[in-house]
Amino acid sequence: MNTKPRHKAFPLGWVTTRKNLLLVGGCLDKLCRLRHALDFDWAKLTLIRPEGRPFCDACLKDKRVCIVERNVQEIDVEQADLVIESTENDEIGKQLDTWCEIHRVPLNAMDKVSYCDIHYPALLFRDTLITAIVSGGDAPALSSRLKKELDQYIGPGWATAAHIFSETRNRLPSGQKRTDLLKKLAQDKRLSELIKENDKASIRNWIEDAINRM
Repeated sequence: MNTKPRHKAFPLGWVTTRKNLLLVGGCLDKLCRLRHALDFDWAKLTLIRPEGRPFCDACLKDKRVCIVERNVQEIDVEQADLVIESTENDEIGKQLDTWCEIHRVPLNAMDKVSYCDIHYPALLFRDTLITAIVSGGDAPALSSRLKKELDQYIGPGWATAAHIFSETRNRLPSGQKRTDLLKKLAQDKRLSELIKENDKASIRNWIEDAINRM
C-alpha cells in the first residue's frame, strides 16, 4: 500500500498573457506582490485598496496598472482571471472566497489558507528561468528561507544560458532532434562549468559546435 503523502498544491507555469489580475489590499509591506506582478505579461493589473497608501514609482509608471481606492465589489472579481488578497481582514477574505467560487476565479488570500485555491510561491528570477518554491501553505517562512539559500548558488550564468538556449530553440526546426540535442546539452557537465564562469561567448560557441555535429 502506498503511504506517500499527496501534495495539496500542484505547481504550474500559468501563462499570464491576455489575462487580468486583481489585487485587493496592498499594505505597504505587501506591495512586493504588485512588484512581482509587473514582471509578468498580464494584460491588466487592477489594485483595489484603501486611500492614503504610497506606491513605488514602477507601479505608477506601468500603463497596465489601474489603481482604485474603494472597497472591492463582486464585478471586480467577475472581470478577473486571478485574485490576490492581502488585506489582513478575514471578512474581506471570506467575501472574496464566496465571489471567486461563484465566478470560478482562483484566489490567493494572504495568511488565509482555507480560502486559497492557489498558494503564492517564493520566487527567484534568473531571466527566463523562474524558481518557485511552494509549501502548499504549510510553511511559507521556510519557503522564503530556502529561496534565500538558493539565491546564493544560482548565479547570473544561469540567466545567460537560459537566454542562449531560448535563442537556439527558436531558430532550430522543431522536432525530436532539437529536443534530444537541447536535453543532451543541458545535462552536459561542460555546461555547468560555463555557467559558473558566466561566459556568454563560450556557451554560444559550444552550442554552435554541437549543432554543426548534428
